[in-house]
Amino acid sequence: MSAKLAQYGAISLLAVALSACSARAVAALRWTSRSLRQATYSGEPCA
Repeated sequence: MSAKLAQYGAISLLAVALSACSARAVAALRWTSRSLRQATYSGEPCA
């Protein structure tokens, strides 16, 4: 019984870590696309 509980705990921890990583990646992608779009619309060369 305790082994199964430990297994579920590890799986849930892994799921939480994965969701946090994916959320961070999505936020980084959004920020990158937004900055690229602003640079494109402004018409100024990217420094």
